[in-house]
Amino acid sequence: MARRIQILSQEQRITLIRFLAFLSLIRWYNLLVVAVAQYLAAYFILHQDPPWHAVFLDWKLLGVAASTSLFIAGGYIINAFYDIEKDLANRPGEVIMGRVISKAQALRAWVLINAVGLFVSALLKKELLLFNVLFGGALWFYSHKLSKKPLLGDITAAILTVAAFFAVCVYYGFVNKVILIYAIFIVLITLIRELVKDLEGMKGDLVFGYQTLPVVKGVAHTKNWLYALMLSAIVPFVGLYYLVPLNQLLYYFVGCGMALLGCGWLIFQAKQPTDYTRINNLLKLLILSGVASIALM
Repeated sequence: MARRIQILSQEQRITLIRFLAFLSLIRWYNLLVVAVAQYLAAYFILHQDPPWHAVFLDWKLLGVAASTSLFIAGGYIINAFYDIEKDLANRPGEVIMGRVISKAQALRAWVLINAVGLFVSALLKKELLLFNVLFGGALWFYSHKLSKKPLLGDITAAILTVAAFFAVCVYYGFVNKVILIYAIFIVLITLIRELVKDLEGMKGDLVFGYQTLPVVKGVAHTKNWLYALMLSAIVPFVGLYYLVPLNQLLYYFVGCGMALLGCGWLIFQAKQPTDYTRINNLLKLLILSGVASIALM
C-alpha cells in the first residue's frame, strides 16, 4: 500500500489551524464589510463623479481602510477576552480564546495590532491618528466597563460599530448630511440587533452578572424597546427623501420597511434563544444590504 503523502507537518497544521482561528476571532468578514462601506462612501457620496481609479487606486485610502480594520480587529480581540466566560455559557462551541488561542497570545496580538494601526494612521494624517487613538480607546473602554451596563452598553456598541465608517470622512476632511443620516439608520438597526443578541444570550448574562436590559427589566420591557426603535427607523428614511432622489433607493426603503415589520412579528412570537438567533441573522442581512445600497445613491 502506497504511503500517504503528507503535505504539511504536524507543526504546520497547528499553525494553520491557529491562523484560521485567529481570522475567525477578529471576524474578518465584518472587517471586509467596513472596508467595502468606506470605499463605496468615498466613491458614491464623498466624491462627485470621479474616475474610478481616483478612489480605488488611492493607496492612502487603502491605508485608511487597513488602519480602521486593525483597530476593529483589536476591538474584537479585547471584547472576546473580557467576555470569555459569558461566551462559554452562551455558545461554547464557538469560543476560540482559551482553546485554540491562549489569552496571552490574544493579548500580544491585541497590542501588536493596535501598534501597527497607530503607525499606519500616523503615516497618513494626524487627524486620522487622533481619531483612531480615540476609537481604539473607546473599544477597550466599552469591553472593559460599558458592555455590562443595561442599554448604555448596547448604545455604545452600536455607535462604535458605525464610528469606524467615519474614518474615511476624517481622511477627506468633511462629512455631508447623507452620510450622517445613513449612519443614524445603521446605528438604529445595529442597536436593535444588540438588544436581540442580549435576549439571545440572556442565560450567560444572568450567570455572570451582566446587567443587560433583559436581565434588569425583563423580556417584555426589552421587546417594547425593540418595537420603539423599529418605528424610529422611519425617521432616517424621511431625511433621505428630502436629500437625495429616491429612484432605486425607494426599493431599498420598501424592502427595509417590510423586513423590520417581519422582525417585529418574529420578536413578538420569540420565546427560545434559537428564535432570537434567526432574528439576529435577518438583521445582519439588513445591515449588509444597507452597506450595498450606498451604490444606489
